[in-house]
Amino acid sequence: MLVDLGAQYNGRNNGDLAAAWKLMQPRGWNSETTLNKSKKELIAAGFIMEVRKGKRPNTCSLFALTWRPLNPSPKHDFGPNGFQPYAYLAKSPMPLAVKIKGGGAALAPSAEVCHAG
Repeated sequence: MLVDLGAQYNGRNNGDLAAAWKLMQPRGWNSETTLNKSKKELIAAGFIMEVRKGKRPNTCSLFALTWRPLNPSPKHDFGPNGFQPYAYLAKSPMPLAVKIKGGGAALAPSAEVCHAG
């Protein structure tokens, strides 16, 4: 998802990036559920920000990459002061995955992840 949004960015359109199902399906997305889950994960991680909430029938959500400056647009639901640049830096990193018996993986407890030395 992040690669697909980044491919739309041309240096002047941050905040005008779309991830609508009809746009993403030709890019190889096979599940609308997976697409929506990916959007939510990227927003939660602070890599993208939803700058316009989609509305039915014909208004799609618009997104901005948080590591690039927001390009002002009347399409946005808020002004430039509502944009959180580098939002991902304020997030806690995800715990490391560790192998468990049986071949699966689990998230390591945070106390085990941070070792000094």
